[in-house]
Amino acid sequence: MKDFTPLIRWFQISSSEFRKYVMPYKKIIPKNLFHEIICYHLDPSYEVSINILPPRISQKFGILDSLLIQRKHVAIISSWIDKQEINYYDRKRIPYSFKLLYRASRDGFEAKNFHQLCDNKGPTVTIAKVRSHGKLIGGYNPLDWKPQSNLSYLSGDSCWYSTFDSFLFSFTLKSSSNDNSIPKIARIGNSGNISEYAIGYNANYGPSFGGGWDLSIQENNLIYSYGPYSYPDCGSFIAKNQHPKLEDYEVFQIIKK
Repeated sequence: MKDFTPLIRWFQISSSEFRKYVMPYKKIIPKNLFHEIICYHLDPSYEVSINILPPRISQKFGILDSLLIQRKHVAIISSWIDKQEINYYDRKRIPYSFKLLYRASRDGFEAKNFHQLCDNKGPTVTIAKVRSHGKLIGGYNPLDWKPQSNLSYLSGDSCWYSTFDSFLFSFTLKSSSNDNSIPKIARIGNSGNISEYAIGYNANYGPSFGGGWDLSIQENNLIYSYGPYSYPDCGSFIAKNQHPKLEDYEVFQIIKK
């Protein structure tokens, strides 16, 4: 068995197949390997500590074009989109495609470039990497990025759109490894009219969320947060009145498979 163990793509076996066809042979599988497989299936954010053979056909699940996230992040974000807070999607059964629309390091940090590539593209996810500590911070917009309309709330050069389906999130560095895997989410609050300011739009800014702004990427590639307003829980991962520099950020169009 030991000669064949390294040749098997254990982590490409689905949970149901593992239960049916692998569990009966538990006694002959190395204990550390068995433990890693169990952890992998129980926790989508778990970082496997042993070498993994790549899938024989990587195109089967689609190619993720990203410098910032992996399929485990996509599985968690997709689960949040469908309001699954605990039981995350299996990485091999993600119901959405993440199509890269914009990468700041490639397309330029200027707001006009973001709007040219991302406006009127339907639901999107923004992922930003903070330069100083590597934390990933982002947000999901279930609407279009678009200028003011009769559905928006206008104030000066900015307008806002109402939705209860958007959210902000972060993946924080684990203390024991360089792995952006500890997930946090902040959904729209339910007090007063704060949901009316869920999604912000300003032609001079990049992606913007909340009436605070709770999260806004602006020309000088900083995350601006003036404190939680529309997303009360975002204060646990976005520091108020601190504007850390970004290493990069990406915007993905979310397409239902």
